[in-house]
Amino acid sequence: MKDLYLYDAITTDSATKIHNEILGAEMDGENEITININSVGGSIFAGWSIISTMLSKQNAGMIINTHVSGIGGSMGGVVAMFGNNVSMNDFALLMIHNPSFGGQQPTNPAERIVIDKIKNSLITIFSGRRGMDKNTIANVMSAETWFDSSDAMEFGLVDNIVNTGTAIQIENKTFDYIYNMVNSLIVKTKPKTEMKEITNVLGIAETDNESVVVEAIENKIGAFETTIVEKDGQIVELTNSITEMTEKLTNNDALIVELKTKIAEIVVNEAIANGKIDATSKNVWVEMAVNDMEKTVGLIASFKSQPANIINQLVVDKTEEKKMTFKEMSKNDPKGLQNLMNNDWEKYSNLYKEQYGVAPAK
Repeated sequence: MKDLYLYDAITTDSATKIHNEILGAEMDGENEITININSVGGSIFAGWSIISTMLSKQNAGMIINTHVSGIGGSMGGVVAMFGNNVSMNDFALLMIHNPSFGGQQPTNPAERIVIDKIKNSLITIFSGRRGMDKNTIANVMSAETWFDSSDAMEFGLVDNIVNTGTAIQIENKTFDYIYNMVNSLIVKTKPKTEMKEITNVLGIAETDNESVVVEAIENKIGAFETTIVEKDGQIVELTNSITEMTEKLTNNDALIVELKTKIAEIVVNEAIANGKIDATSKNVWVEMAVNDMEKTVGLIASFKSQPANIINQLVVDKTEEKKMTFKEMSKNDPKGLQNLMNNDWEKYSNLYKEQYGVAPAK
């Protein structure tokens, strides 16, 4: 069994690292791995890419367990839920909260719809993977809830707890205190795991004495030095090639960014034209598409309703008011006209008077 480590914020880089390590383990013939998690969370999209790789390999027969070594916060906790077996250290913590854009809840109606869809997906994950009641999960997320190992076991979030004898209390403690305490405990419990990895690399047993370890290390160093000498010429040649290619890539960077932006704008403009998203959030969607086109297109395609039309029914579009007469609004936008009558009697009265020559009865 091989151990992988998600010991950082969840970003495109860390997600790519885990993805490559899972594929590497598969190529090495490993049929069971454990992803050790100590992360406060990060990008939802990056987290989904990790989950996608896990599910793909699990469906192919690989056993992928998850173990919360320290903190499984936010998206880190969501990734943990997808292990075949989910465990955590007795001092570890899980945290669940509502999704957001950069830590801020959006005020834009279209962005609010996106966040609500993401939240519903997370609720479905916790409910489907761990059998939890959806209303309970929604309340736990809204409250930004921290679970110690006992709470996590009681709520059904984990399958078993690893007893290290160092469980901590989190009541009335600040986040910084909790984070530093958990990481200090990881340092104390980590060497055994690292020593096992070292002995595997050296090809010796964990029980071998110091002299055997030293000899194995010296042999490895000698082999590395020989290899380095043999490869010096190739390294120089590759370095020159890399320098040349880097210059070419640098010249193309601006063009690549420009092309990606144009493609993103085409996708977003089409979504706006089809009523899938609101035009006022165009810049946000373009940025999302530039960063991750595949997932943005998939998210837009998942919108079965037309958020832009719903928003126009709730909030009167002042531009449209100016273009349409009272009669046109009665025919084309009766809900908008009703909303105008309820919320802006003066404008409603003026439109009515322009159409019929008399003021309406209030």
